[in-house]
Amino acid sequence: MEESFRCVSLCDPEGVHAFILVLPVGPLTDEDKGELHTMQDTFSSRVNDFTIILFTTDSDPEHPDVGNFIENKDIQDLLQICGGRYLVLDIRDRRQIEGLMETVQTIRGEKTSVFSTHLFTKVLIERILKAELQDVKQKSEDEHQSTKQLRKETEEVKKREEEQKKKHREEIKSLQSQHEQQRKQQNQLLKEKNEIIEKEREMRKKEREEEGKKWRKQEELQRKEWKQKLEGSENRVKVEREQREAAERRLEQSRRDRARDRVAWEKEKDGILERMHQELKQNLQETKQNLEEERDRHRKLLEDFYQKRRKWTNLGFTLLLSVCLVLLYLYHSH
Repeated sequence: MEESFRCVSLCDPEGVHAFILVLPVGPLTDEDKGELHTMQDTFSSRVNDFTIILFTTDSDPEHPDVGNFIENKDIQDLLQICGGRYLVLDIRDRRQIEGLMETVQTIRGEKTSVFSTHLFTKVLIERILKAELQDVKQKSEDEHQSTKQLRKETEEVKKREEEQKKKHREEIKSLQSQHEQQRKQQNQLLKEKNEIIEKEREMRKKEREEEGKKWRKQEELQRKEWKQKLEGSENRVKVEREQREAAERRLEQSRRDRARDRVAWEKEKDGILERMHQELKQNLQETKQNLEEERDRHRKLLEDFYQKRRKWTNLGFTLLLSVCLVLLYLYHSH
């Protein structure tokens, strides 16, 4: 009884959800029937509401022989006592353990109560009262036989009753003391567990804070590095833009200079032609004899004019090509 009370106490505070009676597949023997009687004597008939019968076999649970075995009258009577809760388990297939655990969970979900130490204590008290009532009943029957013997037996019965009550009270007190001691141990273990969890939580919090500081520091360094790169890129863009603007200004100035030179040359050319025309007109008659000389001189002037024009044209084209190459180089560099 003490060992049974200790086992039930180990399941506190939830209590025992199920008792499993393990029997082999086959006809029930007197020993098999005695197993259930032993459980009922230990935990009272209330244990029937929490009992699962587990039939074990080394063959296929779906075999017809197993089904015929379940239909046996003794087996059916046993199942009726335990509320029809049973499971056939192939001991070679460990995967069927999940089915057993599901059956236990089903019982747990169906019942609002469990077999607790409180219920077991009530069972013990009932057993004590039942034993005392049986003793009293036996004594009452003996009183009809002999008054003298009754007195004597009454004194002995009272003495035994006192001893039994004292013994039972001591047993209950001892059980309660064990239960209280186990509860204190469980509370102490729970407290130690909570302390360990709290320490781990603090440690993880510090680690997260350190990681956060490290991450923020790295982010700040990256931000500075990107800022420096951005400033360097902006400076390069600014320098390239200034260079491009300077090249454009030089090109524009070159265009203006070339246009001014062309206008000046046109004016100079027009002036020369005009003077030549006037001179030729005024001296036409005077220079008939020198016509060939004038023609030669005029031809030389034309040749000089075309030579200068080709020179200025080549110079303008060379300058324009140089500016285009500079702009193309700056564009590819950017």
